[in-house]
Amino acid sequence: MQRNRFGLILGITACAAVLITIIVPYVLAPATGVNTYYDITVIGPPVVGLIALFAAIVFIAGLVGRWSPWTVAGTALVFGLAMVVLTVGWAIAVPPALIMGLSRVDELLFHRWVLVLFALVVLFSAVLCARTVR
Repeated sequence: MQRNRFGLILGITACAAVLITIIVPYVLAPATGVNTYYDITVIGPPVVGLIALFAAIVFIAGLVGRWSPWTVAGTALVFGLAMVVLTVGWAIAVPPALIMGLSRVDELLFHRWVLVLFALVVLFSAVLCARTVR
């Protein structure tokens, strides 16, 4: 498990970044606007946050050696791929007019794409873990 330590630490950090990115709009905008913003698709960022929490647990379990490297790599790949698919689908579905209607447009203008970026980092770290398992 020492060979893929970097991938595991990167995965934990990326999952934390996903969770923080999901929380940020609640600080910057009114809760009703954020709920509308997040409820554009059936499965939106709150579900992605739950997946990120589970993925962080998987990465931590791999880091401390509780699970086999194959289990960690496979589970992390599934969670990372699910996060990317869900965030990209949500980011494409959000109409720009909705973002303009929120109170602080400048801070939230690129929020959805930052969330997609962090989800991609989770997937990348899962791929790093999978490549070192072989």
